Amino acid sequence: MKLKVKGYPELVRDSHSKAIIMQNSDSFKAYQAEKSFRENIAHSNSTTQDQINNIKEEMGEIKELLISLFHKIDQKKV
Repeated sequence: MKLKVKGYPELVRDSHSKAIIMQNSDSFKAYQAEKSFRENIAHSNSTTQDQINNIKEEMGEIKELLISLFHKIDQKKV
């Protein structure tokens, strides 16, 4: 016997196995698509953050090199 799950019209509970079963495969496909989309966004955000961090490191290195270069130029002027 299958019992309705309160608040979730697309779900039923099998009274024998106590499993919750989704009756509407379209809802499940929509759930899978949304989950995949969220995972792709999270991966994209992570990749973007890694790229930003790499750029920050490289800019820091460039800044240090420029400061070092300007100090050498100033020392030669004296």
